[in-house]
Amino acid sequence: RLRGGTFDITDRKKRYFGGLIDGGFKDEITNHYRLSVNPNFAVLFGFGMWASIDWQQRQAMKKLPTAQALHAYLSTHAAPGFHNIDTYAEIAGLEGKTKRNVRARILTAFKLMASEAVGFLSGYELSGDGKSIKPHVKHTKTQAQHIGRKIAASKRRKKAARMDTG
Repeated sequence: RLRGGTFDITDRKKRYFGGLIDGGFKDEITNHYRLSVNPNFAVLFGFGMWASIDWQQRQAMKKLPTAQALHAYLSTHAAPGFHNIDTYAEIAGLEGKTKRNVRARILTAFKLMASEAVGFLSGYELSGDGKSIKPHVKHTKTQAQHIGRKIAASKRRKKAARMDTG
């Protein structure tokens, strides 16, 4: 169905219309798919505009949907800050459960993501009141380069601003 449909998407600078998927391959034994994204569509998602999910990490969290949901969300953040546990619960679809149960499930997910078996986080910290969590993501080489460029650009802007006012 993804191959057969036509998409019309814009980021207000560029517009793409056409197919999302060029083609694909399915392993009938494992039921795993490999898809090729149309390179013209991929132009909308230049550097820093998309995130990939480490499949081995994802497999290590099999049957733990809370950890998988948080892993997917945090994979889109280069340097996440503190988030309220309620926010993580909403992301993971844990609304309507008791606060104690939600907190336990969120903390279990963070422990798993920081474990050697998964290796997505180097750790995490709870806020003083215990209501927020700040994950410490183990950055890939390209993420580290992206963060370094953003920091350097920020320093250049600050320096230029000081020179304009000074």
